[in-house]
Amino acid sequence: PNCGSLIAADIEDGKVFGVTLGTLDEDITIETGCHIFIRSKATWCEIKDDWPQYDAYPPGFDHLTPTD
Repeated sequence: PNCGSLIAADIEDGKVFGVTLGTLDEDITIETGCHIFIRSKATWCEIKDDWPQYDAYPPGFDHLTPTD
């Protein structure tokens, strides 16, 4: 089926590559750099590390925020 959900994205011409982690079925072996969109995380989701946390995009990526 074609649901239209974004699975992966090449952002900024290869400087950043995003993957929807919920689509993976194996352990993640890459290191995370930060947590984004925590404003909309589930109330039961507890972040237990010291990575930077951002309500939306991290600094420098604000231009990716939709304006509509």
